[in-house]
Amino acid sequence: MTSQQEADALLAIHQLNRGNTMATTSDILAGIESKAKWLEQDGKFLADYVARLPMQRSFETRAEAAMDDAERALIEALRVVRASRMAYGAKPVERELQAAG
Repeated sequence: MTSQQEADALLAIHQLNRGNTMATTSDILAGIESKAKWLEQDGKFLADYVARLPMQRSFETRAEAAMDDAERALIEALRVVRASRMAYGAKPVERELQAAG
């Protein structure tokens, strides 16, 4: 299976599991922009908090379980982002479509 086929399969599975209620390309692009900005800011906050943790006493916390959950979610999100970028990058640009038609 090529990397493009792997990306397409990952995206198909993600869409089946999560669903997509956005109807227009504009809605999807606005959602990507909004969530990317949110993730960038919250990622910085999370990194700041996590970086301080080694300076504290050692004991088990719910925060450790939350970090495990966050790590899994971020790894999966990164896989989907990379697959989406690969699939999107493989599509012809609209100008190319018009020139061919």
